[in-house]
Amino acid sequence: MNKKISLAKSLRALASVLEGLEDRDIELVLAGKGKLVFVPMENQKDSKAKGATGHASIMEQLNECTDRDKARELLSEITNKEEIATFAKSQKIHITKNDRREEIENKIIEFFIGAKLRTEAIQSLNMKGGGREDG
Repeated sequence: MNKKISLAKSLRALASVLEGLEDRDIELVLAGKGKLVFVPMENQKDSKAKGATGHASIMEQLNECTDRDKARELLSEITNKEEIATFAKSQKIHITKNDRREEIENKIIEFFIGAKLRTEAIQSLNMKGGGREDG
């Protein structure tokens, strides 16, 4: 392969990795307090099978969460932006390629937790009047 093409592909791959990082992680790398590490990817068939079971597990845990902070903590265990985007798409949550990881997490949290909290709030409303007691 031509060196110019190889370099261009390498830079695109690096740009893709950097897009998936949090702002604070990039700042740490730029400040010399963090580093990027190469980790070989698993076999594609194995990772897809693990992804499907992982998605089911994450979905089950999110359904059990009662507040946004616990859900955010759970989603922080997902290591990269592509994986969290794949999970969101599997739940039919609309995301765009320009969405940052944090935005994707927020959409997932609102989908699971926000809906649950809104439902609970509506069900707890006093439907008999405006909140005043007739005595």
